[in-house]
Amino acid sequence: FFFRFDSIGTTSCVCLFLLEPMAMASIGDRRAYQIILLLLLINNLVATYALLPPIRCDHRFRTTCQKTSVVRRPTSELSSHKSKASLNKDIIDNQLRRHHRSSHKKVSPLRNIPLEDALEIELNEMEEELHLKTPKKDNIIAPSSKEQTQKQQDQQQRPKQIKITDAASIIAGTAIGGGFLALPSVTSPIGYIPSVLGITMSWGFLLLCSFAFIEAAGLVADLKKLRANDANEKGIDEAATTSIATVVKYAFGPKYALVGSFLFIAEMLAVMTIQIVKGAELFSDCFRVPYLLGCLLPTTLAGLFSFQSKPEVVERANTVLTFMMVGGFIALIIGTILSGNVGKMVGGTLFSRADYSKLLPTIGSDAWALPVFVKIICFGQAMPLVVERMMQGVRSQSMKSDDLEGHKVTNKINGDATEDIETAVDAAKKSSLFRARTAATLGATVPIILSLAWAAISTALVSPTVSNPLKFLLSMGPSISIPVGLLATGAIGTTLLGCFLAMRHFMIDMICSICGHCSVNGMNIANALTVAIPSILACAGPALYLPLMVFCGAYPTTILHGLSPALAALVLRRRVRQEAQIKDDGAVGMVRTPRIVPGGDVTMITLVSAALGLIGASSYFALRNLASVVVGA
Repeated sequence: FFFRFDSIGTTSCVCLFLLEPMAMASIGDRRAYQIILLLLLINNLVATYALLPPIRCDHRFRTTCQKTSVVRRPTSELSSHKSKASLNKDIIDNQLRRHHRSSHKKVSPLRNIPLEDALEIELNEMEEELHLKTPKKDNIIAPSSKEQTQKQQDQQQRPKQIKITDAASIIAGTAIGGGFLALPSVTSPIGYIPSVLGITMSWGFLLLCSFAFIEAAGLVADLKKLRANDANEKGIDEAATTSIATVVKYAFGPKYALVGSFLFIAEMLAVMTIQIVKGAELFSDCFRVPYLLGCLLPTTLAGLFSFQSKPEVVERANTVLTFMMVGGFIALIIGTILSGNVGKMVGGTLFSRADYSKLLPTIGSDAWALPVFVKIICFGQAMPLVVERMMQGVRSQSMKSDDLEGHKVTNKINGDATEDIETAVDAAKKSSLFRARTAATLGATVPIILSLAWAAISTALVSPTVSNPLKFLLSMGPSISIPVGLLATGAIGTTLLGCFLAMRHFMIDMICSICGHCSVNGMNIANALTVAIPSILACAGPALYLPLMVFCGAYPTTILHGLSPALAALVLRRRVRQEAQIKDDGAVGMVRTPRIVPGGDVTMITLVSAALGLIGASSYFALRNLASVVVGA
């Protein structure tokens, strides 16, 4: 039935598009578009809900659900499988009864887990879907009677530290995304020199805050080790994932981590809405279709592709879109040179205007430039992965230390062997953290260079009176319009694919938590909500684009990747030192995190003050604009 309904809806839409002149003549232009839009909306919602592969999962235990294809077996095969299915059902029922006898509690997924802990788990999974966190592999070692074989297996499974160049590429790729398209709308009115000043200030602020996160992650590892040592626990992994939520939790408590989790989700929804708004605007201009259709049709197709395709296919498509974005930007630079606009830029067009007042919040202006710059250059989402992969060197050194301790005990070696081991681990941790700082510096250099070049091109080619600079660039000659189109498609596509997969994880677990179990209908509802919520928000109109960019830069981005790391590092410095001093003298030597942020506490306080100033000025600016609108109405 659903396949037939989908075919009927698709055929009706195609026929209406092909017979568009006749439809307009008979029922009117507006009514024809309304019918097309309604059919497409119903058709795509039904396809999203009903045509996804079924999901097989255990409804009584919260296990991983797997997609399976529908296989229709003859009646004879069903009878042969009936006994095996009933046997498996009896086994599961017996296990469930034994579990009830031992615990005397009803099994309810996520019901007994604190909300802040559940959201922290979900954020880690969302970062994994965004390709910002690598999944952890279980170290499964085959049992062996020979000790030498087991040592060889341990050595083969020791994690390797990521290279600085690879970590820098991850950071650069995270910063370059769909928000890159908002830069011409901000830089053209204020001029190139003020744009350079604002971009450089935002870049320096975010770079120092990334250093603060590196130091805070190291201090969290020290704090974990101190508390584990106090509880007589061993085997604390210093390379374990330390997300923003984890840092906030250890610095300020679980309740503040809950606030950070909600800010992260709000940022994800805002980013998806921003991409859909800009994509719908470009889609409606290129294909001459209504804006609402541009909000629903491409987004639904992108969601279906993300949810139905294999992960390898989605990753391959993301790689193609990334190359399209980078290739479009390189072609744009070449096209600008070949079109003769470089002489115009050097001749004075680039430096002819400069409005420094736009760098400050002004009543009545469309958008404040600084929050937009912060959002465009932000790369803090990649820092948890970089720190985790850099700390693999500490894990490898710890494994070597365990081998040395075992060798020492076996051969009864006395002396300073333990101190040498601690010194080696200490040196490995310091080296890993400083390598992470180097990677952050190199990776952050790429987005600022691209931003300065993109600002120069847009400022030279676009007049400050143009309301939509990106649309103006697409209307120019092929040497400019084609590269800009490739850049826009790649930037929007790469951001949407990652955000869809990340939010899908959160939606599925939220619905499973509410229902108490995971089901096929729940999964399909989660998929539909992931696409529907930002699409409905984007229907408010293209005017939502810049205000959402300002909101993301001023609140979620500044709080999560600016204020939180700096303030957490400042608090954790004192907390780790105090807890180490309360314990015995040997505990002081367990604090191995060096000072990563230059300037000491003065730099930290400056970063916190800058973040609070940006948040406060944005709030005051928004309230004044709201008051002026209310008074004018």
